[in-house]
Amino acid sequence: MESALFGVLGLAAGIVRYFHLSTGFEPADDPEIAGLAIPGNVYGMLITTVSVLVCVYLLLSYAVSRFGSDKAKGDLLVPGRINGKARAFLLASAITAFFGATLQMIDSFARFSVWGILTSGLLFGAGASAVVTARYMGQRARGENIGPPNVLLAVFWACAWLVDLYQSVSRKPTLLQYVFPVLGVITLVLVFYVSAGYVFARAKLPAVLCAMKALLFFGPMNIVGEGLYAWKEGILFTRAGLFSVVRPGVFLLYGVFFAIGILCLLRPNLVAASTDSQAEEPLAISAEEPQVEPDIKSEPEA
Repeated sequence: MESALFGVLGLAAGIVRYFHLSTGFEPADDPEIAGLAIPGNVYGMLITTVSVLVCVYLLLSYAVSRFGSDKAKGDLLVPGRINGKARAFLLASAITAFFGATLQMIDSFARFSVWGILTSGLLFGAGASAVVTARYMGQRARGENIGPPNVLLAVFWACAWLVDLYQSVSRKPTLLQYVFPVLGVITLVLVFYVSAGYVFARAKLPAVLCAMKALLFFGPMNIVGEGLYAWKEGILFTRAGLFSVVRPGVFLLYGVFFAIGILCLLRPNLVAASTDSQAEEPLAISAEEPQVEPDIKSEPEA
């Protein structure tokens, strides 16, 4: 339920991001100030405040689950076996990754970019391992000893895309123009990183959940905001829009589908629940025992 709220909040933030892109920056009429942020823009302040609050909330919730009093109880939720709903989202994630890799491959061959060809190959492998990663997470939750290296393909690809994206957007004149797309890719890296860490028993499920909630916020925010702005400017269906707006949106959508698929796998941890109930039974029995006062007999007077 909480993850769905983050998704809805991300969609709403995407609309705010659209108005921010439309009204928050100087137009290109004057080359000296083109692209600079307009001071006091309401949409810019709103989306920045909401993003900071979301990050603070997720960090605090992770800190509580990591160091709080519930740490000894273990994970209350664990990934189970792949069901129909999870399989649908994971297959959608794989198909989206294949489509994004195809776009990346076309653009890379057009620009003769070896780096782009390598990253598109990584994305093909990452998309193919989406269902496998979910299956391995369930096996890890059941205590099976596994360590497949193919779950790291998505991590390598996401890190490569982060480097590529930052090189292309860091030339923009103001931070507010590119910080939110960069945050979206960072959350994508975290999702794949902690998912692989969970498979290798190096990360706990609360870290996975926090990363996925962050992606469910920043992913739709960038997809909706950037897409609506490109559609309004009339560049969404052009070649520039296809590779600068549609392709990043497809990449983020790949991660969003993967996160939803993993969330559909979660089920109550019966082992932790039974452990808690067994620990509470002696306390309940001792609480029900009547308190017997000691029989103190007075000695007869001499």
